[in-house]
Amino acid sequence: MMAAKVANLRAATDLAIVEPAPGVAPSPALGQELIAYLRGKVASYMIPRSVDFIDHMPRLPTGKLYKQQLRERYGVVNAAAKRPHPA
Repeated sequence: MMAAKVANLRAATDLAIVEPAPGVAPSPALGQELIAYLRGKVASYMIPRSVDFIDHMPRLPTGKLYKQQLRERYGVVNAAAKRPHPA
């Protein structure tokens, strides 16, 4: 039941954005289950503090995740985009 697509925008937030697998109902309990699962799999600094469920992840025509759209939706500023371009 851990099948999910995750877009982690950790660069600026402690939020994991999850698209539940077909047939899996999003719930606060599922969010806590995902966080608990990650505790045994990844370093502590990579574990999100909260989980937000969305119906579908935005995708580019190539099928890749459209991260910029997620950043805009959640008000996350891309630090790399704000850096001045070297002359």
